[in-house]
Amino acid sequence: MRIGSAPLVLVVVTSTMLCSLAPRESVAAKTQVRGITATLEAGEKLAQQGRYPDAERAFRAVLKHKPDSARALHDLGTLLPEVGRQAEGLSALRQVAAIAPTNPSVHYSLGRAQALADQHASAIESLRRASALLNEEASPVANLSISVLQGLGASLLHLGRYAEALDASDSFPYLQLPARALSNRASALLHLGRVAAALDTWDAAVAASPRDLSLLALRASALRKLDRGKDAAESLLVVLREMVDNQRHDTEHYELTLSDTFDDATYSLQEWQEADEWTRAQVALPLWRELLELVRKAAPQQPVRRKQDSIEATGEPAVGGGAEDIDKNIYS
Repeated sequence: MRIGSAPLVLVVVTSTMLCSLAPRESVAAKTQVRGITATLEAGEKLAQQGRYPDAERAFRAVLKHKPDSARALHDLGTLLPEVGRQAEGLSALRQVAAIAPTNPSVHYSLGRAQALADQHASAIESLRRASALLNEEASPVANLSISVLQGLGASLLHLGRYAEALDASDSFPYLQLPARALSNRASALLHLGRVAAALDTWDAAVAASPRDLSLLALRASALRKLDRGKDAAESLLVVLREMVDNQRHDTEHYELTLSDTFDDATYSLQEWQEADEWTRAQVALPLWRELLELVRKAAPQQPVRRKQDSIEATGEPAVGGGAEDIDKNIYS
């Protein structure tokens, strides 16, 4: 009985030991995963609140314990360009693209960062990769598809590749194009000489987003090419009224935008009036008066400051109380 029972005892003891050890390893692993997830979520929330230095500390704390964390690298890579650190952001995003080469979100983020760094040719490659991956999916995410489409169109336009930009606007035929994508399409049409089609497309863009002043200004460029200077000037006056009377100074390049809009309105009126000076002078006069009045109102106004390249730390604690607490959170 003794001889026969020994293997049984061995089996029971061995099984008991395995059962006692395995849960401990599993609990430790699960605890670490929970800590990493909590730190990432806290960092993402901090980034949304504009607390970029604290968010960066959270992402770097995760990478200290898990250097190949695609999510932490992606979060860090998308954060850094927002504070002017494009090279570091690009480096992180390239690492993510190597870790997750079939993830369209990763290629979109890389393309966006490349465009911000004025690397538009590289951005186009990344965004086309994202587009191809999205088209392979059975149910692609609509918001991501739209973002890819807009980014691709903007980079192609920046490089003067207008025919390709027009083709890109048809990349996702199942999408209803938003205002910005419609505007990219209209710009491509305008540069390709299809002015009437460009105007129709900008009309659709304005209808989709009537509060976007830049769309009205761009629409005016098509009106001018169609010798509709009066209509262009009236459209630009709407823009100027919003900027001057209603303090719509919500763009980074407000000063440049305001001066350019005044110039465009002036040229539009001049071109329209010169075409038939005697009969149009009386019609143009009220528009000139309104334009001059807006110039007077705008003169004392100060443009808003551009967004700083770097954002100072708020001094508020991050997760818990600082970097040390973030580090502890991963294992607690």
